Amino acid sequence: MTEHNHGSGSENGVLQFTPAEYEYNTLMHLLGVSVSKHLLDEHFTLIWANEFYYELIGWPKDEYEAVFHNRPDLYYREEPEEWQKLSDTMLQALAAGQEGYRLLSRIRRKNGDYVWVQFSARFADEYIDGCQVAYSALTNVDDLVKMQREQSVTYESLPGFVAKYRIEKLDSGMELTLLSANRRFMEYFGGNNNRAADSLYNRNVQENMEMIERQKSRIRAGEPLHFTMHVKSRDGQALWLQVNATCVDWQEGCPVYLVIFIDITDVTELREMQRKLIAQTEALKDALSVAEQANRAKSDFLSRMSHEIRTPMNAIIGMTTIAAAYIEDRKRVEDCLE
Repeated sequence: MTEHNHGSGSENGVLQFTPAEYEYNTLMHLLGVSVSKHLLDEHFTLIWANEFYYELIGWPKDEYEAVFHNRPDLYYREEPEEWQKLSDTMLQALAAGQEGYRLLSRIRRKNGDYVWVQFSARFADEYIDGCQVAYSALTNVDDLVKMQREQSVTYESLPGFVAKYRIEKLDSGMELTLLSANRRFMEYFGGNNNRAADSLYNRNVQENMEMIERQKSRIRAGEPLHFTMHVKSRDGQALWLQVNATCVDWQEGCPVYLVIFIDITDVTELREMQRKLIAQTEALKDALSVAEQANRAKSDFLSRMSHEIRTPMNAIIGMTTIAAAYIEDRKRVEDCLE
């Protein structure tokens, strides 16, 4: 298999493709996914790559080969930490006997910009000069990562404590699962990793369950919530909090609420906090809705890509296996490579 698939032959100047080749080319152009083949040596030597690989890194193929000699370790020489992370992930997967690895990392393009990519690699039962081969797919997830970081900054800049919950078992004994929270919330209350009945998280939830239960009909309908609750912080400080919650998503039929807690223990600070809250809540709701939709779209895309790429990958591995079995038959090897 070569980087640019020229088909199995030509008739009257028109390229002819096998079904597998046609499927591969169609999938690659539809998905726009970078696919490459590497040796699992100390350089992670590039054997071949499709056109999207070079588009992703911003280097034309000829320049990449001339400058880096198909050695990713040279390509990463100005980013030693990223190269170390990639190398360690690959070696750990090999040592653990895994079929491949996945890694979220950033790469530097020719123009100096950085782009976040999702590495999805699979180790093949194929060896070249005694060195095992791996196939990699690189997906551009730069927009998603930047959106998540912007969301995190928004969380931290809001007044008060910010948390996101999934509310389950609406019919009986509601349960609140903490999905995320800003640093201020975690410092005061911690997370819900310890779900024991006597944990601070559960004590605060249970002590306010009567008030939460009163909101059940609104929660079931995904409507905004506004009420007050009395809690204790990790250091034992008692606080009265005003709760302002908006349903931002649904997961398996369960509403997901973004909640902003305003400390009203000191009423003097409340008025200023409320003024900021009113101005920022609507903007945050819209931003989070866009972020959640983009996150689901990216997740669905990565899931489909992982499934749909298996067929052409298996065809590639199959052709190399046949070629290896008939290594002395030059014509057959050439046919396999085509």
